[in-house]
Amino acid sequence: MKQKVIKTGVVVEGVDMRTYRSVENPRHVAGITYRSVDEAFKGADYACALEKHKPDYLHAFEWFSELFMFFFWVGCAISLPIVVALWLFR
Repeated sequence: MKQKVIKTGVVVEGVDMRTYRSVENPRHVAGITYRSVDEAFKGADYACALEKHKPDYLHAFEWFSELFMFFFWVGCAISLPIVVALWLFR
């Protein structure tokens, strides 16, 4: 005996979409919520992190500013005991 086939409309992942007419993305109703095809299949673009590196002149500026701050704090650490000693023994 042949089974009777009922055509109900669009079926996505086993869910009859006639009951979800106001939904923009039928796959969201079906339970799959991937943002892109690369995310769904773990493609190369999904695995690569997007990162913008700083230019070399900014790295150099940070290095020199840290060097200046290092010498500033070393100078403070050396001069503070000298100033205190001069103030005490005046």
